[in-house]
Amino acid sequence: LGVMQMSPMGRAVMGGLVAEVVMVVAAASGLLPKVLSPLATQVLGWELDARSAWLEIQGNKGIIYHKGDLMIDFEAASLHQAVARDGQVPSVELTAYKGPACHMYGLSDGSQAEWQECIQLARTLLDQRLLDQRLAQARM
Repeated sequence: LGVMQMSPMGRAVMGGLVAEVVMVVAAASGLLPKVLSPLATQVLGWELDARSAWLEIQGNKGIIYHKGDLMIDFEAASLHQAVARDGQVPSVELTAYKGPACHMYGLSDGSQAEWQECIQLARTLLDQRLLDQRLAQARM
């Protein structure tokens, strides 16, 4: 360990390892979203209005979500509120991953059944889009 700290490459590797540990602890503790959200919205001026974006999307829509996501508060999310107002929207609720950082796991890393639900959602939306296009062409 002492040899690693002597070379510039060793210090870079150690710094990367320390940063990784800090990020994992911050994500697992819930601290990361509490720091990143205000940073992104207030300091950087990001406008994260998913509700407005959702209402602008024309055509087929679907959602994949996890109620335990630390990065996106499900109950407070503007998209959740917009979808609730829209009524029934095709969606897949992910529940297999129980860790605190569910925002950062791959869809195929959860249960195989959830992955298949995600694929089926995409297929349903694409099939509906193709059907809509065929009906529009038939009307011409």
